Amino acid sequence: MGRLYSWFALFLQALIIATGLFLYIGMHPETTRLLGEKILKPAGIGFKRIDGSLPFGIDIYGVTYQKALTIGHLGIRYKPLELILPTPIIRNITVENIHIWPKRFENTTKESGSKNSIPIPALRIMHSWIAEGVIYTPDRIEVEADAKETILSLRNFAIDTFSLNIKSPWGMGRIAGTLKNRAIDATGYASAADRYLHEATRFISPIPKKIPLKLHATERKLSIFTKMDRKFSLKDANTTIANPNIEFVWHIAPNYFTAKADYEVESPFAEASMKQSLLFTPSLAYATKLEGELRHTAHPLPFKKFMADAAGSLDVVTADIYAGPFTIGLYSRDYNHLAIQASAKPHTLAYIEKLPKLFSSEAISLDANATVRLKPEPKAKGTVVVDGNFSIVKSTFEISKNSLLAHSLVSPKDTKGGIWANIPPPLAVALETIVYLSPQEHLFALDASNIMQLTLFEKMGNIHGWGNIDCLNFDANGTLHPDGTTDIDFLTKIESVHELMEDLNITSSVLIDAEVHSRFGIHLADTFSLRYETKIPWYLIEPDPHTVIYGTDSVLIGGITGKDIRIDRYHLCIIDHCFDESRASHFHLDENLTLHIDSLALLDHATAKGYFSLLQNRGEIHLGGKGVHYSGPEGNISANLDIKGAFCAKKVDIEGEVEVLDALITYKPKTEYTVNDEDIVIIQDIKEPSHTEKIVDLHIYSTHPLRYKTDMVDAYFIPDITIWKEAFKPLTILGLVKVTEGSIDVSDKHFTIESSDIYFRGAHPINPYLELHILYSVDLKKFHIYISHTLADPVFFFSSEPPMSQNDIMSYILFGAPANEAFSQSQQTQNGIGMMLLGAGLKKTIGSATGIKFDTLNILSTQEGGFGIEIGKRIGKRLRIIYRNDTVSSFIIQYTASRSIQIDVEIYDTGQGVKVLYIKDIRSIP
Repeated sequence: MGRLYSWFALFLQALIIATGLFLYIGMHPETTRLLGEKILKPAGIGFKRIDGSLPFGIDIYGVTYQKALTIGHLGIRYKPLELILPTPIIRNITVENIHIWPKRFENTTKESGSKNSIPIPALRIMHSWIAEGVIYTPDRIEVEADAKETILSLRNFAIDTFSLNIKSPWGMGRIAGTLKNRAIDATGYASAADRYLHEATRFISPIPKKIPLKLHATERKLSIFTKMDRKFSLKDANTTIANPNIEFVWHIAPNYFTAKADYEVESPFAEASMKQSLLFTPSLAYATKLEGELRHTAHPLPFKKFMADAAGSLDVVTADIYAGPFTIGLYSRDYNHLAIQASAKPHTLAYIEKLPKLFSSEAISLDANATVRLKPEPKAKGTVVVDGNFSIVKSTFEISKNSLLAHSLVSPKDTKGGIWANIPPPLAVALETIVYLSPQEHLFALDASNIMQLTLFEKMGNIHGWGNIDCLNFDANGTLHPDGTTDIDFLTKIESVHELMEDLNITSSVLIDAEVHSRFGIHLADTFSLRYETKIPWYLIEPDPHTVIYGTDSVLIGGITGKDIRIDRYHLCIIDHCFDESRASHFHLDENLTLHIDSLALLDHATAKGYFSLLQNRGEIHLGGKGVHYSGPEGNISANLDIKGAFCAKKVDIEGEVEVLDALITYKPKTEYTVNDEDIVIIQDIKEPSHTEKIVDLHIYSTHPLRYKTDMVDAYFIPDITIWKEAFKPLTILGLVKVTEGSIDVSDKHFTIESSDIYFRGAHPINPYLELHILYSVDLKKFHIYISHTLADPVFFFSSEPPMSQNDIMSYILFGAPANEAFSQSQQTQNGIGMMLLGAGLKKTIGSATGIKFDTLNILSTQEGGFGIEIGKRIGKRLRIIYRNDTVSSFIIQYTASRSIQIDVEIYDTGQGVKVLYIKDIRSIP
């Protein structure tokens, strides 16, 4: 027991002595300096001094590693007992004022090899900090770093958390993250230097002050990812890039780079979602692929998705673009000379909205080739061929730095199809154009096989030119403004439209002729607009053999802006009727070549709306208006209109209502001829029957009396009639016209019209039934005249108050006195003279009222004491027609065969008779 105690005491004494010796040696300043001299300097690490002690930590100042690294201060803090753990723990490492030259590390590594490398045991560093670090690349990069819980060994290197601040001439940034399993995951931001931000503002806005970053690094690759939920505007391109997501990867071992990006592009022309990938090497060999999907386009396109591939190096590039039916290829061996080839598979243009079907239905293909030189001066030349079902376009072009020259030839392949089918055959010819553009002057020339020509020159902003359409010549003058817009005025004069159509071999079923003086002004900017002023000294239109429309001194002023076709005002004369309108009228033409009448201003308050299809030659129109007023030679009329019409090449259908609100009618119908018997047919003008199916159902009415006034008649009437026409049948009138009151003044006599009716029963020719009551007063006596039956065959009844004989009634009406007072001779002489004067007065009265000029009109006495009428009219030298109405009505046709023979054909209501008369004295013929 005593021996064991002795050994324990000796061990304790030895441990105390050893610990004291260790503390003495470790805390002695010379110990740390000696270790630095024996361990650090042989490894190539220099220092100015070492402070501190081995048990608690050391501070090294002025550390250098040859010429690649300098450290102003390196401090290491630890606890002695933690250093003897299986994984020694260092509490803190501080590095201040460190400067690194990376390229010098390469040189020293090659020179020194690994013979003096220091073996580093596994360590656990609780906290490490780098302040005022600088890396020279050769640009100065300032670095500050902070790390916690660092594990360092030959097999493992991990950092629980770290942060890194970097500042360089290009910008600054900060990341914070972890290092585990030999992989770094960190987040942070980067910001460009002010000078780069200022430069970038010329091209893009807004410039982000900080770009968020995510970083992932392993021994094999370094990946950097950023995402920004905002929009950036590219100023010169008028384009916006939104929500870019970018991933950049450095593949360390193979030493190449890849990048992926997806973003959205918005411009005035299109909006698209883009995906792009890129691969490049340090030698700058690259390959890239771009995929896009269109979300919206300003102009229709035949595709929604497109793709582009490109690959190349410093010397060679090849690229292909695929978009629907289009394919574009590019190749260059020096980035200076490019070969471009483009093609399009056959496709239609139906994707273009509102394009007329004559264009959209045609299938076209495209083939183009071009060569481009970029230096010393850009220059390109090539050919373009567009082949369609009905047309083929061949173009050549040359483009240099200051000029463009293009020559095109449009040739018809089938003049019976496409647009050529709607062009008059003389104009369906090859069309040749030449365009030349330079900073000093512009030229445009068009030639349609010598039938139509146009030449325009522009120099110093002034445009002039000329052109012709066969024999029609016109001049052009205009201005090219500094903002790029253009104004051109065309002046033309057509002496005869009909002659021009004949010169062009244009035929039409409608006869059209006119003299036209026109001035057209074209404004070319972002949109096309046209203004026109057309004067028509005279015109004539004959749509069918039954209708002639003509006029003089008409003017139309209006324009075209975009799709809107308008007439701002017009002065139109139609058959001696002139109309002035200052309200604007609007039309537009759709993709089916249908002219829509949005509003056509007529009279003062009437408006017409409808459409007309130029392809189908059919249309509809609606004429409406409240309180529409018309004033002309026929009178003044105010009415409410509601009329609809539908028409095509072989049919016209009109229906509607006209409510006449107020009217003063002064129209005098023209009498071409008078037919007094249904057995007599007068052939005046035989017209070719119309082959157009015309249907009319037009109701004309009024709720209060209207006025009709001429030199002889002043009457008030209420109409309720329908103008009716069935297909291929004559026009008729149905309904009633009620005469409420009025008067007739004939040969200084005043007749009063009492309440009367006129009935229209659809007869043709128009022959209404009459129920007229006319009153004539003289010397307190009233004479009633009743007219009944039809207008063509009226029946007159006379009565008086007080009752009188027929002779006295007629004498009063004609002479204002009874027959016995009008003639003072014997009874026989009185009757003869009375009848003669009565006949003369009646002839004058009837002739003034009807406009019919008779050769003879005789008053005949009947056996019953009444009287009759005999009217005679000579037609030619040998023929006379006599109408006699005494006891019966009859027609007598007298034909003089020779100086001595006369043939009378007499037609009665009950039969006919023929007389052959021999006349001895030719002077006895009445």
